[in-house]
Amino acid sequence: MKKSTSYVFLLFFAMLALNACHDEETARPGKIKFEFRAPSGSDNGRVAALPEGSALYVSIETPDGEPIETLKELAVFQMGEHFISETLSLAPGNYNIVSFFIADGDQEVLYATPEEGSPLAGAVDDPLPVSFSIENGEVTNVAMQVVSTSGYEPDDFGYVSFSIVPVLQELFALSVFRPEEGGFQLSSARVIILHEITDLERDTLYDEYLPAAVNGITFANEPNVNYTLVVQEHGHMRYSRYFTVEALQAELQGQALVVELQPGVTFEAWGRDFMLGSYDFEVLLNSVNNSAATFWVDWGDGGILEEVTRPADFLYAYHPYPTPGPHFVSIGGDLDKLGELNIPNTGYIREISLRHAPALHEFTNGNNFSPREYDFSHNPELVSLSLSFSNVETFNVSANPRLKFVYLNGNLQFSPTALNQIILDLYASAGTNSLYEGALWLPVDPISGDILGPPTPEAIDALEALRDTYNWTITPADF
Repeated sequence: MKKSTSYVFLLFFAMLALNACHDEETARPGKIKFEFRAPSGSDNGRVAALPEGSALYVSIETPDGEPIETLKELAVFQMGEHFISETLSLAPGNYNIVSFFIADGDQEVLYATPEEGSPLAGAVDDPLPVSFSIENGEVTNVAMQVVSTSGYEPDDFGYVSFSIVPVLQELFALSVFRPEEGGFQLSSARVIILHEITDLERDTLYDEYLPAAVNGITFANEPNVNYTLVVQEHGHMRYSRYFTVEALQAELQGQALVVELQPGVTFEAWGRDFMLGSYDFEVLLNSVNNSAATFWVDWGDGGILEEVTRPADFLYAYHPYPTPGPHFVSIGGDLDKLGELNIPNTGYIREISLRHAPALHEFTNGNNFSPREYDFSHNPELVSLSLSFSNVETFNVSANPRLKFVYLNGNLQFSPTALNQIILDLYASAGTNSLYEGALWLPVDPISGDILGPPTPEAIDALEALRDTYNWTITPADF
C-alpha cells in the first residue's frame, strides 16, 4: 500500500514539472490595444475627429515603478464613434498606465487622461494610474477616457507639462582629466556624440560643454548602432572613440568612462576653397634647429592622425577638408621640440592655444583672419612674431625675454594701450637681455607712412632708444 501511494505522488509531481516546462516553453508576449473616448455627458462621449497625423503617447510602468515604455507612440484609427490604437507587445505580467496623451502631428496635446487627485480627476471614471494585466499570448483591450486640453493647464490634469518628448535615461557617466603639475585633474571639455551616416554626412546627437565633474551622458540612441564620442578642450589633443551604447555599458559595468587628455597645440581651422569641393588647409611645423622630432596632427574631421617627422625637406603639413569648418585641429608629439609654427593664408584660424609649446621660437599668422587675442605667456623662447594684416587686437610680451622681431603692420584695429605696453616691454627686455639688431614693424599701410596707435610720448622715446641704442629697425622710420 505504501509503495502504491509513493508511486502516485511521484507521478503527480512529474506531471506538475512537465506542465511547468510546457508552460515555460510556450510562454510568449501578449498584446495590449487601447480604446479611448470622452467621458459620458461630454459632447455625448465622443472625441472630435482627430487631425491627420495624430497619435497616442502612453507611458507604462510595472507596479514597482520600473519604466517599461516612456511616451510610446502608437498610431490611432477611428472605429465608428471611438478611436483605437495599434497593438503594443508586452511580456505577461501586471502593469500601470501612468500617462496617456493624444497629440496631433505637431505634437500638440489635444486630449489627456487626468491623474488621480488632480482637479479634473472627477471628469473620468478611472483616473491614472490605470492598472491592467497581460496574459500569455492574448490581446488585452483597455478602455480609456480622455478630456480635451482646450481651456485647461497641464496641472489641471496633474501633469507638470504636456511635453511628449520623453525624459531620456542616463546612458553612461563621463569624467575628463587633463595633465597638470602633480598629476591629472578633472577638466571641463566639449563633448560631442556623432552618428556617421556616410563619409561626408553625420548627425550630431549631443554637443555640450561640460564642467569639471563626473557628468551623466544622455542622448536618443539605438543600443547596437555605432556612434563616435569626441572630447575637445583647447590645449589638448582631440580624443575620439567609436562605441555602441550596449557594448560601452557592458564595458563600464556602472563605472564612469575616464578620458585622460594629452597636451597639444590647438586651434579652430577654416579651409579655403581653392579647388571645387575641397577646402584646403596647411600648417608649417619645424623643430628647434631642424632637430629630430615627430609631431602628430589630428585635423579634426575624423581622419587618422598624420605623422610629421623632422628633419625634412618639405615643412608643410597639408589637408583638404570636405567642408569649410570650423575644424578642431590638435598637434601633439614632441611639443618640447616644436620651434616654428606658421599658419599661411591657405586657411584661417580662431582661438589658438600655444600653452604646450615651450620651445617655440617663431610664430606666424599674418595676411589672414586670425584670433583677436593671443597668449604667449608659455613661450619664453619666442624670438620672432609675425601677425601682419590680421585681426589681432591685443597680446602681451612681458613673458618673452628673447623676442626681438615683431611684425604688426596693417593691423588698424590693434589696441593703442596694448601697443604702447608692447613697445615698453620690448625696450625693457632689450636692455635687460642685450637684444641688439631687432625689428619692429608698425606701419598702418605700405604707402602712407603713418604708424599704428599712435604711440604715447613715452613709447616714442622707447622706440628711439631701440633704434639708436640697440640698432633695431623701426618701421615706419619717421615716427
